[in-house]
Amino acid sequence: MGTFHSMFARILRREAVALGYTPAFTIYDADDSLAVIKRCMESLNISMQIVNPQAVRARIKRRQEPARRPPALPFDSRGSDGSAGGVGVLRVRTPAPTEQRHGF
Repeated sequence: MGTFHSMFARILRREAVALGYTPAFTIYDADDSLAVIKRCMESLNISMQIVNPQAVRARIKRRQEPARRPPALPFDSRGSDGSAGGVGVLRVRTPAPTEQRHGF
């Protein structure tokens, strides 16, 4: 058995190739991602007094969010005459992840 997170990580590793990833990915929690951001800022000589690392993490997260959700599409189940019961087809194409993306 295991925790939800450990079980899901096992499933992800087993199915990684089908999702376009390698099984050697790393899952970062909030503390891990903040530590990476701080190390990057230090290596680039960016002052943490001027640029807040938490703000950087929040901005990265906001930029990632649209990639995690399918695009919002208008959908109306009413028929063309306004009556109920119209049939609609909703197709959403999810872009394939790039090979360079290794973290979740």
